[in-house]
Amino acid sequence: MKTLVKYIIIMLAATAATGCTHKDLGEEADENMRVRVVFDWKKSPDATPASMSLYLYERSGGKPLRYVFDNRDGGIISVPVGHYDAVAMSSDNTDWAMVRNTEQKENFEIYTDEVDGMNVDDLNEGLETYTSEDPDHAVVKTPDMLWTATDGTFDVNFGVEETLITLYPDEAICHYTIDIYDVENIDYLKDMTLFSTFSGMAGGIYPGQESATDNSMTLPLTMKVTDDGSSIHGEFMTFGECPDIYRSNNLHLYVFPEEGGPSASPEGMTRGGEEAPDLSKAHAYAFDVSDQAHNASDPKHVHIVIHGLSLPRPIHDGGGLKPVVDDWLVEYIDIPMK
Repeated sequence: MKTLVKYIIIMLAATAATGCTHKDLGEEADENMRVRVVFDWKKSPDATPASMSLYLYERSGGKPLRYVFDNRDGGIISVPVGHYDAVAMSSDNTDWAMVRNTEQKENFEIYTDEVDGMNVDDLNEGLETYTSEDPDHAVVKTPDMLWTATDGTFDVNFGVEETLITLYPDEAICHYTIDIYDVENIDYLKDMTLFSTFSGMAGGIYPGQESATDNSMTLPLTMKVTDDGSSIHGEFMTFGECPDIYRSNNLHLYVFPEEGGPSASPEGMTRGGEEAPDLSKAHAYAFDVSDQAHNASDPKHVHIVIHGLSLPRPIHDGGGLKPVVDDWLVEYIDIPMK
C-alpha cells in the first residue's frame, strides 16, 4: 500500500511539472519575438539618413507599431507574433513633414504645411491664365529629402528564434532645377534673390502606396543669377507630379522694378521662417513648362530650361519702369519646344 501511495505522489508531481510549461495557442499572440531589421540601400547607395522609422501594420487591424533606429542600417527589435505589412521612412531632419492617417498603411500620408500669409489668389491676381477654379488652392512649403520603403508582408511566428526583414529604401522626393538663359538686363539682378512659384505639384505622398497624392499645390522657390552671370538659376524639392490627374505646371517669376527691391530668403519661403514678400508692385513673368515637367526623362530629377527673357532696367535718373503701379505687370513668355 505504501508503495502504491508513493507511486501516485510521483505521478502527480510529474503531471504538475508538465502543466507549468503548457500554453494555449491563443496566448502565442501575446509573445514578443526577436526581429532583425535590415535596410538595404541598393536603390539609393548615396543616401545618408542618420535615423530610420519603421511602421508595422498587423493585417488583422489595430494601431501600427512604430520603431526608431538611430542609424541607417537597422537593428534588433521585439515584435508581437503576427502577420505584418511594413512601411519605413528616414526620420532625421523631418521637422518639415506633416503626417496624417497613420492608422492605415494605404492612407498614411506625408505632406507639408501651408505658407503663412500667402495664397494662390493673391499670387495670381491679374494673370490671364489663372482662374479661382484652378485646382491649386494653397501655397505650401517645399519638402526636404526623404527616403521611404514598403516591401510587402512578413510573418512573426511563435517559437522562431529570429525573423529577418529586409527593406529597400529609395528616394521619395523629387529634385527640380530651373535655368533661364538669354536674359536681357540680367546684370542688375546679380545681387538680388528673386521670388518665384511653381504650380501643379502634388501636395504629399502615400509612402505605403509609393505614390504621390492627387491634390495639386503651388510651391515657393527662390532664384538667383549664377556666378558667371549667364543665367538665372533656381531649384527646389517636391513630391512630384500628381499621378492620376494631369496638372499644368507654371513657373511665375516676380521682379521688382526698383533697384535693390525686396529679396526673399529661401529658408523663409520654404520653411515659413519669414513673412511672405509683398508682390503687389512686382513685374510677373509666366512660363508654361508643363511639357518639360511631364516628359522629363527622370521624374525624380527634372531640369527645366527656358530661353529668352527681357527684364526692365532698374530706375536711374527717372528712367526705367516706375515703381508704383495700379495693377501687376504681367508678361507671358512663349517657350519654343525642340
